Amino acid sequence: MLFSRTRSALFGCILVLSACSQASRGASKFAGPSRAVMLTSDDMEILTLAPRRETETETADQFHGYAVLGRKPVADAARRRELIELVFEGVGASDGRVAYCFNPRHGLSFRRGSERVDLVICFECSQVRVHGLEGGEPPMLLTADSVQPRVDAFFAARGLEPPR
Repeated sequence: MLFSRTRSALFGCILVLSACSQASRGASKFAGPSRAVMLTSDDMEILTLAPRRETETETADQFHGYAVLGRKPVADAARRRELIELVFEGVGASDGRVAYCFNPRHGLSFRRGSERVDLVICFECSQVRVHGLEGGEPPMLLTADSVQPRVDAFFAARGLEPPR
């Protein structure tokens, strides 16, 4: 019995360390200025997005070309950090697989003073588009869909359900 509890505790510690390692690897893939805005943002907003790009008609509420279905501010710094760590963990856990559909359902917007960094996330094809401070075409990072259930739970806890 003691061996079983010790083994379970050890396995739990390994999982936590693995997630921390993946988050650290993922954080390093974001450009320094964008990462800094994300980590020290004054405010953050989460958005649910219609997964098809609005090319024909402009809707009143868009986020980088995708219709916004819902949006909520995340005022608490600890909760913002929780979601940022999930994003970093997903990017760090990517195994390099990607599809080219890009039907995003999640958006994150960070503001620090006049600086803004936006993430448009498609777990279906394992891509994160970063609209940040570096200019030019938004860089694309790969992510793992393993974090999607926790990201969805984070959104749901704030009353937002990403479309299926």
